[in-house]
Amino acid sequence: MRADRLLSLMLLLQQARGRQLTAEELARRLHVSARTIYRDLDALSSAGVPVYANRGPSGGIALLEGWQTSLTGLTHVEVQALSAVAAPGALSDIGLSAALESGLIKLSAALPVVQRSMAEHARQRLHVDSSGWFQGREVVPHLDVLREGVWQDRKVWLAYRDFDGVASERVVDPYGLVIKADRWYLVAGTAERGPSVFRGARVEGARLLDEGFARPEGFDLAACWKAWCERFAERRASYVATLRVTEEGEAALRR
Repeated sequence: MRADRLLSLMLLLQQARGRQLTAEELARRLHVSARTIYRDLDALSSAGVPVYANRGPSGGIALLEGWQTSLTGLTHVEVQALSAVAAPGALSDIGLSAALESGLIKLSAALPVVQRSMAEHARQRLHVDSSGWFQGREVVPHLDVLREGVWQDRKVWLAYRDFDGVASERVVDPYGLVIKADRWYLVAGTAERGPSVFRGARVEGARLLDEGFARPEGFDLAACWKAWCERFAERRASYVATLRVTEEGEAALRR
């Protein structure tokens, strides 16, 4: 619905806190065309929202500095989605589990009675379990140091042992943490090359340094991780194996 899109557009601009966003970026986030974004901006302006656009290569779209709306504008589907968010063990690892639970409680308290009922309805009908089958959680003893380096944009010294068992030491710029299939990974820049991925459980030593670093302009953690996963899948070795099994064994393999 257009009303939902207009509210989403307004909230995106508000979250930017004065930073100018391009029509193309907004169009991508809202899954519409740039032309539609410009039409929506006209509608917001006509409704009294102080939105403006600057032309030119460094131009963009922004709200007047200091202006904000108090509307949350949550639809019933958005309430259901937010209510289904669990507090997985991953957030406990980095000290955010309690914060998530507290935030969801506050969100629920701020909802109208009808939407609060929808939230409880969703919690009883959808549960997200991100853990894998038949494998224990990996121990990442230096996760706290990695987390602080990521939060504070400070360099970290690492002692690392790779897949082949080769040990090395290096100083990295920790860009972000990723958890996949209950395994922690550090995405970090190194002096030798661009962003690299380090498995958290293979970090044998870590020390937070005083020196800070600047994140690469335009760096996007999710996009970087996706590209790395695609390259990893392409490089993965494959082997052909021939098995000799009984009929019972074949039946078990098919299950």
